[in-house]
Amino acid sequence: MRHLSKAPHHLVRNPYSYCFRVNVPNDLRRFVGKKELRYSLKTGYLGVAREKAQIIAGQVQQIFSYLRKGGIELSSLSDEKIQELVQQYLKEYIENLETRYHDEPDHFVDRLEFDSYLGL
Repeated sequence: MRHLSKAPHHLVRNPYSYCFRVNVPNDLRRFVGKKELRYSLKTGYLGVAREKAQIIAGQVQQIFSYLRKGGIELSSLSDEKIQELVQQYLKEYIENLETRYHDEPDHFVDRLEFDSYLGL
């Protein structure tokens, strides 16, 4: 019997906790400024880390999708500005994850929220 590979979990273990990790697609690296994104999940518990990683992975995929569909709004910004805004947004999102994780488990970014953050 052949084993099926598991769905990507985006987890990396460091000595003290788990980290979220995802490769940035080639077509978006100029906007994100990195080949991969890596953020501490601030937990040593595998179950909690998996749940947090799934939430972050969903957000990151939505942001990737928004960047690909950028259109007129993003075309008015330089690659460096988009890079700065995306990195800052993800940093703030992950720093505030503890509050959202416990208080608002269904909170996901939508296009208006993301555009508002970008100042568009």
